[in-house]
Amino acid sequence: LVAAELLANHPDADTVEIAFSFSASGMSGPAAGEFAHRHLTAARRHRTGVIPFPPPIGRRRCLEFAESEEAWLGALPERRAVTTYARFAPRVLNAALLAVNELRLMSTLPRAAFVRGPTTPPTEATTEPVTEWVAVRRRDTLLAATTIEGEGGYRLTAAATVVLADALLDENGPSAVEPGCFDPQELFTLEQLEADLREAGVRVVQQPAASVR
Repeated sequence: LVAAELLANHPDADTVEIAFSFSASGMSGPAAGEFAHRHLTAARRHRTGVIPFPPPIGRRRCLEFAESEEAWLGALPERRAVTTYARFAPRVLNAALLAVNELRLMSTLPRAAFVRGPTTPPTEATTEPVTEWVAVRRRDTLLAATTIEGEGGYRLTAAATVVLADALLDENGPSAVEPGCFDPQELFTLEQLEADLREAGVRVVQQPAASVR
């Protein structure tokens, strides 16, 4: 929904840029580790880019990530380019991965470093700070950027899912739509759901477009 709003406001954009946040303390279970390991080791070396995150994070060099997935945006970008980055926390982990990437050794990262053996599952979802970056560019000029912020990656995912489900069930929602499969932006706009998302702990924050890569 954030990407859809940015593209609607800037139809001249030629690139959609998304940077995901991954926290070593926030990933739990083998599936999360498998996901990160699979995409990191898909190439010997990934391209990198500097993302101007808002404070307290600031500008960070990030690895391009899951390049073939085009940020899981489906048909939304149309013919625009999509670049997806990953920022890892803590900062020392991000620096280590950048160093391995520079040596062209990403494909040799051991699976065991990401997928731990049997452990006692946590009783509560983590609350580490999460900041996701979504932006649109034209010829490398940043046109507009928005961050999605909150506490705990799993918590934010669950909260957004419930907001969407409630909106679908609302009697004033898209009840007249024929049955089928839809992307969220085909049924809702960010403006329609933003207040409910904020109440659920998912903050959508517009950022100043004052950076040029």
